[in-house]
Amino acid sequence: MRDALWTALQLRHLEQTRPLAHLFSDGIDTASWLSFSDLLTDTERADTTVHIVELLGERAATPTFGRYTPPLNVTLDRLASAGGGRKGSATSPRDLRELFTRAISELRARYLLTFFPEGPQTSGWHELKVTVNRGGDVTTRPGYFVL
Repeated sequence: MRDALWTALQLRHLEQTRPLAHLFSDGIDTASWLSFSDLLTDTERADTTVHIVELLGERAATPTFGRYTPPLNVTLDRLASAGGGRKGSATSPRDLRELFTRAISELRARYLLTFFPEGPQTSGWHELKVTVNRGGDVTTRPGYFVL
């Protein structure tokens, strides 16, 4: 799962497009080489919106091969947040259709906000919070990365 999402984030997209990675997963990853923390960092740096649909069902115990693996719901929530998207859960084909349709609708209706920070910017991660004065639902990346 981690390697697949990372690969999707590396794909080059055409200018004037709105890149979206839509991950359908039960959150269980037994074969990826990439660590969760590395994927989280790359997701924060990517300009691709990441929506995740968690496929609920019976989960079998999975080995972690000596690596720390965060709880499944925390992992998927954090990846969606880092990618400026949302995470939903599906238990039926109807749920899948609804979540996918909502993600596409939100992508079509999104706005691009631009800001220019004051003063020199140090390299690294900078937290960012966007609020709306008159209500509304805003989903944004939690920050931005400066090289």
